[in-house]
Amino acid sequence: MNHAMAHLLIFDALNLIRRLHAALGKQPLDATALLLATQQRLLNTVQGILNEVRPSHVIAVFDGEQPSWRHSIYPDYKLGRTPMPEELQQGMEQLQATLWQCGVDSLLTAGDEADDLIATLSHQLTQRQQQVTLISTDKGFCQLLPSGLQIRDYFNRRWLDQEFVLSQYGIKAEQLVDYWALSG
Repeated sequence: MNHAMAHLLIFDALNLIRRLHAALGKQPLDATALLLATQQRLLNTVQGILNEVRPSHVIAVFDGEQPSWRHSIYPDYKLGRTPMPEELQQGMEQLQATLWQCGVDSLLTAGDEADDLIATLSHQLTQRQQQVTLISTDKGFCQLLPSGLQIRDYFNRRWLDQEFVLSQYGIKAEQLVDYWALSG
């Protein structure tokens, strides 16, 4: 990147897609119709966010398909997490193509989690005083707020910012890592 101010918009892709899919899943649709509805909602949502944010750069970050390094350290990692619905897993290429239609490329690497890729991207850019906005409902990213990352919870129409952390946890974002380490 040159020295001009860049603004990278990052979509926490599976977070967004799974939330859209779950909201639509409350309707009486078969698996094929549900996937098509999810694609359409994804298209509309991403276009709306792009029009609102107007970033200079944009990327959708996905988890890699192989287990990450965390699984070798802690075999029960993500053990209690609800698995992705089969039709959603099968439609992932179609959903990535939908993002591409919006001009959004996908980033995923085998064995890396989206969280790690997002943290690395945002850290590298905020260290260079570039603007980074993340679309995610994952409060775990709040530990990156001190670096300058902006986090937008699209579904609740709020910013996960310093004020949010203070009201949610009663501490500053700079203290989150220690807080989570102590509280589990």
